[in-house]
Amino acid sequence: MGRERLMNIVLVVVTLVWAGSFAADVFVPNYQPPLEIHSIFMAIVGGVFVASSAGGGPSGSGNDNSGRTEEETETPTEEQR
Repeated sequence: MGRERLMNIVLVVVTLVWAGSFAADVFVPNYQPPLEIHSIFMAIVGGVFVASSAGGGPSGSGNDNSGRTEEETETPTEEQR
């Protein structure tokens, strides 16, 4: 199983459980979720998003410049063309 797929599965499962917790809090009168549950879920989901953006995507492939420098990947100006 690839890293991208695993991160997506974790993200979906955590989001569904989190949404279920919110729904239960609204619709079940005696439901008292633990106070830490929202912080834990935010940390997990936030960590997944940070990992995906820091790695250039969920696959962690980074940028797709194939080792080229920033100058080599810039769009040429009118004068350079």
